Amino acid sequence: MSKGIPLTDNDREPWLALIRSTADQICRRSDSAGPRGLVMACSALKRTYRDILRGVHPKAHEPPPPEEIPEHPITEHVHDKEALAEPPAQNLRTFFVFIKGGREVLEERMRARKDHFMKVDMLRSQLETLQDPTGEEGVVVIRLEDGMDEQVQEAVKGLAEAGL
Repeated sequence: MSKGIPLTDNDREPWLALIRSTADQICRRSDSAGPRGLVMACSALKRTYRDILRGVHPKAHEPPPPEEIPEHPITEHVHDKEALAEPPAQNLRTFFVFIKGGREVLEERMRARKDHFMKVDMLRSQLETLQDPTGEEGVVVIRLEDGMDEQVQEAVKGLAEAGL
């Protein structure tokens, strides 16, 4: 993407499976207060991608082999790369916060970013790929046009209403 080339499903799916496996490994650890949770961010543009992250798609069980897992911030909390190749748990509750808004606002905000890997000219391919998750189970929709404080409040409220 940093070269202006959109990612394909084949590019994304191993990373999504790795995100799911990493989340599963982190959440399997527990302390005296019980199982831990975490927040991860990614675009998850298609229903298939979200289902991989939910652990309900067959590709969720196909993370890259341990020898192909690069050093990356997503794996910094998992010390056993072999464990990442284990199938993810089916019972890891997964929620999504979808920030919904118009192309104009997205373009404006993207143009205001400095030194970001994803340039404005990639937005078209992202929007063409997007399958709106509104109405899917575990999806909270917030407005892009709202300020960050209001977005956070709405996300927290929506996640609480969804059972988190």
